[in-house]
Amino acid sequence: MSKFYRSALVLVALVMLSGSLKPEADSTVLLMGDSIAQEMSDDMSFQLLWRDNAPLYVVNAMGGFTTSESTSAEYWVSRMNQIQADTIFISLGTNDAAAGAELADFEYAVHLILDAAGDSQVYWLLPSALTTRIEGMMEVRAALIMIVALYPNAETVEVLEGAHDTDNIHLSRHGEAETAKQFVRLLGLSASEW
Repeated sequence: MSKFYRSALVLVALVMLSGSLKPEADSTVLLMGDSIAQEMSDDMSFQLLWRDNAPLYVVNAMGGFTTSESTSAEYWVSRMNQIQADTIFISLGTNDAAAGAELADFEYAVHLILDAAGDSQVYWLLPSALTTRIEGMMEVRAALIMIVALYPNAETVEVLEGAHDTDNIHLSRHGEAETAKQFVRLLGLSASEW
């Protein structure tokens, strides 16, 4: 389904529900990270915002962003502290591997981010295991799996089979929609098949 028709369906649904939508949100959801998060942000919006009592949905995602380069970790920590989300979806790590970040710096940054999450539920989307052209990707994945396992309020999320684009790094158009549905289900909500 094209974005135009999906947007039209959302508009129709919103008009139909406009008399029953409640202004109070049950929670705040943050989607943060790199281009993978940025590209799926519309699908997450579509999946979340049509609901009665939709969560407040905040997106802070930019292509090329890292976890640990320069002041990246401090940036993420500051944003998380400002937003105070109940649930945080993170897609970071791919660009750290691509930039050749020191693994110790990356691990330190992941700890900073997860510590800043406090009691928020965190879901960290793992970088692709399919790409062979980025040296250090498997080490970044392994570090994420190990560190996230130390936090009782955090877990890693694997990209579903068949969801990657031809570069085996980013999500395909279909993969963006399916990963958004996967995230929505992690919130305990049903995902729309529109």
